[in-house]
Amino acid sequence: AKEGISGEEGGNVETQVELMDDMAVNSDEEMGSGNDNDEEDDELLSTEAVDEELRRKIQEALGNSGNGDEHEASASGEEEEFDDEQMEVFDDKLAEIFQQKKQMKQDIRGLKISFVNFKLRVLDLVDVFLTRQPESPLVLLLLPMLLDLIRSTTKDSRNKPIHDRAFSIASARRSKLPVGFETKDGIDLLTSIHERARRASDKPTLMMMSNVAMYMARAVVENDPSAEPAIYDLYRASLTDFMTRKASQMISDFFMVPASRTQPTHLLPFWRLAAVAIAEYGHPLKAVNVFRQVQAYTLAAGIFSNVSRLETLDDTKQFAEPTKKLLSGLQSAVLDTVKFVVSEKNKNSASGKLVIDQQRLREILQTSSQLIAKSVKSNALNSVAKKALQPSAEWTEAFDALSQSPSFSSSKAIVNLCNSLKNID
Repeated sequence: AKEGISGEEGGNVETQVELMDDMAVNSDEEMGSGNDNDEEDDELLSTEAVDEELRRKIQEALGNSGNGDEHEASASGEEEEFDDEQMEVFDDKLAEIFQQKKQMKQDIRGLKISFVNFKLRVLDLVDVFLTRQPESPLVLLLLPMLLDLIRSTTKDSRNKPIHDRAFSIASARRSKLPVGFETKDGIDLLTSIHERARRASDKPTLMMMSNVAMYMARAVVENDPSAEPAIYDLYRASLTDFMTRKASQMISDFFMVPASRTQPTHLLPFWRLAAVAIAEYGHPLKAVNVFRQVQAYTLAAGIFSNVSRLETLDDTKQFAEPTKKLLSGLQSAVLDTVKFVVSEKNKNSASGKLVIDQQRLREILQTSSQLIAKSVKSNALNSVAKKALQPSAEWTEAFDALSQSPSFSSSKAIVNLCNSLKNID
């Protein structure tokens, strides 16, 4: 077996389990998952069983040492006093009972260690299988089990070695893809991964999900190229969740990182996703809050930063239309945003504060300026960009009004960006 049997980076399992047991009482108070409650209940039951046994044996020792007179003493209301010989017998009996209890605890701890070692050995077998049989359709059965295991042990300090090992296996980047599976099975698994990602507990888990989702997306497309629209729909649904649901755990990196790692020939769905992000959520009050609106621009710019990789393709005509939609949508969204921030609508009626303040507006304008500059400088899409970017009189007037606005003219960065964006052609 591999190093996973010793918990990979955390030393031997026995030491880890001892540490986890010491931490368990404090950490359990901060945990809310059903799995943690189950672990706590199991521990409580075993402790109660030991204490009950201890109580019974102490009572027996008292009974034996008192030669059966405890009932008479109890009835008379007087406490019985042991002589030296009885006390010595009682002390020996207590020492024996406590030694038995200590042994029982050691046996329970040993059992825990055995369970952890066994689970780590199983995970090692999973890792070996995924490494040596990456093209097997059984990969589709193992992945959801791994993800379930990771989720169920996320906040479980007792099973941290298991969680870390499973997380490491799921996070590994694999070059070979599973083949020979039904397209529906692949889409169903990918749907499940996206649903899990929307409820991810933290960023590392979310990015691990992003890695697994991209891995399965590649496998599905390689297995059945006609499934690409279905994959795009899944990413678009996750984008909608990110932009419209405040409790969504999605972040822009979930979409940008896969785009940076995929082959240029597979960038088209991400190009379309960038266009949708700007067109639907780049306008004021369309996203759930201003931060998510800013993230729509960040996401689009992050995806579009791969534009230089398109130069490796023999034909980039398929990117022309989504690029045109992206840039025209960008112009429309930025124009609406600029007109909004200089209007009375930008003031919160209750607090009087700006809905879109200087910092958020600067981020939107700066990201837009960078995206436009990359499109114009691109050898692959230069002509498309110049046709799509057509500043109007309304565009120029809006930026003039912004640079003179009392709420924003104090920011030199915003004024400079206004002057830059007025001349996007």
